[in-house]
Amino acid sequence: MEYDVRTITSLSDVSQLVRIHNTTWHHSLGIIDLLENASECFLLVERGSGKVAGYLFLETDSERGFVEINDLAIDPAHRQQGGGRMLMQHALAHYDYLKLNADATNQKLIDFYWHLGFKTESVLENYYAIDKDALRMVWRKPRESTPVKA
Repeated sequence: MEYDVRTITSLSDVSQLVRIHNTTWHHSLGIIDLLENASECFLLVERGSGKVAGYLFLETDSERGFVEINDLAIDPAHRQQGGGRMLMQHALAHYDYLKLNADATNQKLIDFYWHLGFKTESVLENYYAIDKDALRMVWRKPRESTPVKA
């Protein structure tokens, strides 16, 4: 399957995004906060059909100088096809400093972020529930080195 990444362009996009959110997060009302507070939303779109296959919500924290990744979800029919990586790489190409929280018990997810260059900044105890911690992870765009003149 081939995909493109773009932003929301229609109410149909929002409807498809909500469907993916409801499938992933079991009808959590968190979608309302995401739609209200996000600075940006990248969509993973199936090439040809235009069907939304996933999304990535981001929120800019201008005061502290980073962008927070608030939610990444892929439609179950499109998982394990590189879409999540494609969305994340799109964000890495557009921002210099990203942070996110990840379930500390989900090693596959942690490995995914580590392979993208994220580092663990701290542990947030009981973040999701009692005894369900999150890892606070951070990524910074590598600085270009300037050659030293002799």
